Amino acid sequence: MLRDCVYKVLLDIYASPKPNWFQKPILIPSIVSSFGPDFEGFGTWYWSVNRLLFPEGKFFTVMREPADVLKSSIIRWGWSFDDGIATLRRNYTLLSHADTRVDLVIPFDRLQQEPEATTRQLLNFAGVDFHEDCMTAFKSAHAPNPRKKDGVAMGEIPQDVMDLYHKVLARSEPVRDRVSEPEHDKGGAGTS
Repeated sequence: MLRDCVYKVLLDIYASPKPNWFQKPILIPSIVSSFGPDFEGFGTWYWSVNRLLFPEGKFFTVMREPADVLKSSIIRWGWSFDDGIATLRRNYTLLSHADTRVDLVIPFDRLQQEPEATTRQLLNFAGVDFHEDCMTAFKSAHAPNPRKKDGVAMGEIPQDVMDLYHKVLARSEPVRDRVSEPEHDKGGAGTS
């Protein structure tokens, strides 16, 4: 019943005749504050609610270097270095949680170095057909907003944050040249 209410809100806000829905969460929901210092408990709750709401969902993440993410966040959101580190720590902890539903981890470098193969891998994982138009995103260069300050006070990324980043990144798989299709029994000779 509760799930139906949440679905109705989502469908009202994001109405679309398309069969697939894609979401790019950037921050952790503010309900996290209700859990106090128990971030592990929040992770358990977050992934169980995720499983309840989206039982057939497929989840992936593209992992950029922590220093790149931090610099971008400081420029984009105006965060302090310490706030950015705290956010990275929470995000990586959630992605590496024992109950995570993230089944595909893609290093950003791979997306840059092998754009078509990596895009095909991602779309195959999502069950979406590849279309050549997907590659138009790689034909433009993206740069920081020139109206923003150039210098960002960057310190060292703490080791525990780097360890969490590498824990998530370690779950990435190499791009396969060809994605194998499951064998179907066609009822020919030699089948039982």
